Amino acid sequence: MPDSRQLSKNREAAYGEERPHIVPLGFISPFQIIRDPADANVDTITLYESDGSITDITASMLSTGFDVLDFTTYKIWVYPGIIKLPISGLEEGVTGMTITDGLGEVLWREDFCWMDEGSMTGFVKVEWFHQRRLPLPFGHIEFDPPFKFWHWFRTELGRPSYQYERAVDERNGVQYVNKIVSWKQQLFVTRGDENFVDALSVLPHMDCVNVFFLGDEINVFHILVTPEWEDRGDEAAIEVEIRSNQVIVTNGDALAAKDYSVVGDCISVDFVALSNILENSVEYDGGYYINSMGDVVLLGLGDLILIESDSDGLFRLYEHKGGLYTQIILAVGNVVYDSDNNEYYVQNATYEVSLPRITTLDVSPDKATGFAFSSSIVEIWGKNGAVEAFLEVGTDVDFAAGIVFDGTGYVNFQARVSTFRCSDFSRSEWTGLGGIGVMEIENDFIVD
Repeated sequence: MPDSRQLSKNREAAYGEERPHIVPLGFISPFQIIRDPADANVDTITLYESDGSITDITASMLSTGFDVLDFTTYKIWVYPGIIKLPISGLEEGVTGMTITDGLGEVLWREDFCWMDEGSMTGFVKVEWFHQRRLPLPFGHIEFDPPFKFWHWFRTELGRPSYQYERAVDERNGVQYVNKIVSWKQQLFVTRGDENFVDALSVLPHMDCVNVFFLGDEINVFHILVTPEWEDRGDEAAIEVEIRSNQVIVTNGDALAAKDYSVVGDCISVDFVALSNILENSVEYDGGYYINSMGDVVLLGLGDLILIESDSDGLFRLYEHKGGLYTQIILAVGNVVYDSDNNEYYVQNATYEVSLPRITTLDVSPDKATGFAFSSSIVEIWGKNGAVEAFLEVGTDVDFAAGIVFDGTGYVNFQARVSTFRCSDFSRSEWTGLGGIGVMEIENDFIVD
């Protein structure tokens, strides 16, 4: 908002009362802001944390997906909000945010409350997106994978009901059922101000709405948002009624689902291997491979393939040349994508081509050092038995220098890698303080 007086807490009827929305710790929820081209450049993005600290997060927002889309008469600031900010030491509590454009104008965001995601398991999460651009009087909302809106509601989903429709013919006193249509309806109740109700009012326009609660995912077929305003007028009880797509029989064609998965495009790739085969195997001699679906695929001239040595068990990248295979020599930093198995590998100066790797674990302080893909975000996770927990986050540059974390109570550690397009798309082996628990594959690849 261009004027802080438009914030809900600053309106006269609110009497200064704050109602911050819940956001998982370290995340900034997705947003799009339509801007005039003259003031569309971003100078600074700033956080105002509950302890009074002020943090410039411009670089972190850019590294996690903030972008400016350019159109003829306007521009759009877009932030997908699918991975954590790579900033250490962020704490729970009410947090504010501003964006200062290139002309010095400050835009204010409604305050939000960071909360540890582990304590949000009983909350309702809603995601929504459209299968095409959503036109607005002053521009549009751009829905390009992986962008989708999401919001957490501090409430529960309940009060299910089941609706039925019947189409029957009656002949000679007997009813013949032509069609029965049934669906499930549920609702949850939340509270919010006018700005919040405005945002939720877009939900019925969306092609795709998904609700998550207690481990269940509900694909929403119909949604209705009904506010009931309090007497003083600054807050409403909002009833959100959803109808799931658990319809037994329907008329017409179902809406074609838009594929929101990002396959093979999580990071920039230098080489694409079709799959992997064993040296001197029937596949190797026959110039084909069996893909993950069980289909036989012939290798063509110039196709790239990973070949596992039958003598040392190591993988190498080769080009198929009509019955012959020529090894490809990779440069440091090259990324290879195994398209059949959806795995990414990176060329490292010491470990050659490999999955992300923790190369060193230190204690006092606990620190994980290793390598991942360029311009990626690295989370350090701990494990003790069946319990896994997030410990710290940083960039690939931080990882190379060493990410400090508190590993108390955990015996094994793992690096999980994300980009703004793909969350948690690649993981290292679990590594204990007693040694690096990985298998090295020649000077080219490491496999799980």
